[in-house]
Amino acid sequence: FSLTRVGSRRISNVYPVFGVRTGEDKTQAQFAIRGEYRTPTRTGAIFVPEVGFGFADGVSLSLLGNFFFQNERNFGRGLQPYYGIGGGLLTRDGFSGTGLALNLAIGADYPVGPGAFVGEVSTLDLFQYTRVLVGYKLAF
Repeated sequence: FSLTRVGSRRISNVYPVFGVRTGEDKTQAQFAIRGEYRTPTRTGAIFVPEVGFGFADGVSLSLLGNFFFQNERNFGRGLQPYYGIGGGLLTRDGFSGTGLALNLAIGADYPVGPGAFVGEVSTLDLFQYTRVLVGYKLAF
């Protein structure tokens, strides 16, 4: 078992994301840690596991496995859009209300310094929850 490699994929970035989750029952502040695992051939598919927490009148948890797809070419001054799909587990409060979740995401990276700023809008459970997230990738 290794956190730096999943199959033929090596970790390329680790990054925190922060934001807001709104939806069915309450609005929460969000915090998550993600890893990016790219294939050596750079097919465009990136495996992105995520562990997240939501805070407001209790704590919700999420454990997601996402696949993001990014074009090879840059748009504008380094803006790199991506889209993705994933799935995993989501709770409403602590460990209660645990269920499966589908994640659809659209976002963009903007390289700055040794890493990149990230902005993303995603939906959990087909628009039951909407998340707006920002973060900064730390390259390896």
